[in-house]
Amino acid sequence: MTELKTIGDDLLPEDLLLVTHRHFSRSVMVLDGIIDQIRAGDLGRAKDVAEQLRHLSKALQAALEERARVEKLRRQETGAAAGQALDFAAARDEIGRRLACLRAAGNG
Repeated sequence: MTELKTIGDDLLPEDLLLVTHRHFSRSVMVLDGIIDQIRAGDLGRAKDVAEQLRHLSKALQAALEERARVEKLRRQETGAAAGQALDFAAARDEIGRRLACLRAAGNG
């Protein structure tokens, strides 16, 4: 979706994700309206279904990409590595263990 990329240059990832979700919602509403017209017997807009499905597919793809991008940025901001936050308790225990080893080696 080139349109989203050009407007997204000056937007925060969360804002771009919101825009993408709005676009997706609008496409769903348009498709729903077309389906209602077809059910009512107006087959003139039947050809628009494929176009709206393409729009939905693009919007969904963009939403998923932006969601992944936002999640990656959040992990980076919180200091998470490989999808996991730092375990300070484990780090403290490891430091204590190593200090104990150094103390034991110094007494020998």
